[in-house]
Amino acid sequence: MKPKIYYLFLFIVLALVGTVVFCSCQKDEADGKTSSDKADTTETAETETPAPETEGKPPVTSRPNGSFEMGVNVNGLEDPNNIWKLMTVPGVLKSEKTYIDIKEKGFDHIRLPVPFHSYFDAESEKLDEKKMAVVDTAVDLAIGQGLGVILDFHGWYDFDPESEEHKELFTAIWAVVADRYKEKSELLMFELINEPHYHKNTATLINFELDVVEVIRRTNPARLILIAGPDSNGPWKLPEVNIPNGYENLAMAVHIYEPGDFTHQGCTWAGREEGKQIRLTAEYLDSLKWNINEVKKFAQRTGIKVMITEVGMNVALAHEEDTDRYVRTLSQYCHDSGTSLAWWSYDGGDFGLYIKGEWREKVLDAIFLK
Repeated sequence: MKPKIYYLFLFIVLALVGTVVFCSCQKDEADGKTSSDKADTTETAETETPAPETEGKPPVTSRPNGSFEMGVNVNGLEDPNNIWKLMTVPGVLKSEKTYIDIKEKGFDHIRLPVPFHSYFDAESEKLDEKKMAVVDTAVDLAIGQGLGVILDFHGWYDFDPESEEHKELFTAIWAVVADRYKEKSELLMFELINEPHYHKNTATLINFELDVVEVIRRTNPARLILIAGPDSNGPWKLPEVNIPNGYENLAMAVHIYEPGDFTHQGCTWAGREEGKQIRLTAEYLDSLKWNINEVKKFAQRTGIKVMITEVGMNVALAHEEDTDRYVRTLSQYCHDSGTSLAWWSYDGGDFGLYIKGEWREKVLDAIFLK
């Protein structure tokens, strides 16, 4: 082959190869991932979706602060020591399908438990950006579907409001978190702390939380903030809670797992006998109603909105009729009183509503009073 023809032929071949490579790259970009990114996501069955751009845009839907009814805890990040969860949960949290499914089932908000204290470097006063990227995506995807989001500081159970060191760290964390999300839609809510085990002095805990509320108000003047009572958000502590007049966009977070012998039946981690089914007796149902009544009395006495941010039971073991009665009793109260309820949890094993790609439809029917 003559040199000129050879070089011309080589040029054409190289041009064709370049065109094929360019088109292949464009296809990958159109799919939202490079080839290496696709390989990295084979561990999870869910499709990972980039967070929608919501900065500077009005929310998909807007609700008056706290006007929600039925929610679900989208959990998994709350235990920084659970390696399996930390490997699998981000795929669920970063999938748009998760929030589409939750919305389609009738839920209007989610609660997102996050162990901020394990993400925070006290020296630099910065959050771990890699870990927070998962949280950011979950928040944006949920809001993108018009869901409310309760961002819950989870897992610091031994927090002591009498410790200056604890108070300083806790306040610093919330100052950074609040600043991070200050431009987000009002669909985002802050829950200051989950289930503090502290129970010595209710006023000490409440007054400190109100101090933190004032810190958050510097960057989030109108955002709904939920505070917690002592003894793990127990309704039995509500008579001791007193909040001065003048606080706006404030709510009380309460958890109802009573009676524990029924809700936690078969849970060895809660001191119950493995596999032992417990029936819902009239006495147990009265215990649930007593807790509901404490919520009702607090709301009437203070005018402060109550949001039940955790309620749940071992639906995998409990008798089907008992599950239906228990859940309907709670749901009916929430429906009648306008109190929101967030089930524990979306994908949480024996307590979960969504297991191996399937919803527990009969439990959902009870939740939504069908």
